[in-house]
Amino acid sequence: MQMSFEYRIHTPPTADAFDAIANMLRQAHGDIDVDPRERRLGIRDAAGGWPLIDLSIEAAGFLLVTTLGPTRNARLDAIGRGLSEIRAPWRIDGA
Repeated sequence: MQMSFEYRIHTPPTADAFDAIANMLRQAHGDIDVDPRERRLGIRDAAGGWPLIDLSIEAAGFLLVTTLGPTRNARLDAIGRGLSEIRAPWRIDGA
């Protein structure tokens, strides 16, 4: 059974913030599925199609759900760096 972890990314939910997060995840994982209409993205593992990351928009930012184990902290750090690069205020909390 896969464990999942949920995080709230508190930042203005702008297109620039979404793109910054998507770009950081793309650098780490390569191919990502983006639904531009819903401003949602997903990453699945190559072997079984198990969802690794799901990112959706919320009123106060984004909700990130991941099944990544120890590497999730590196992904969260990368997301923070991406948001800092566009000078967006941000904070990430466990949901």
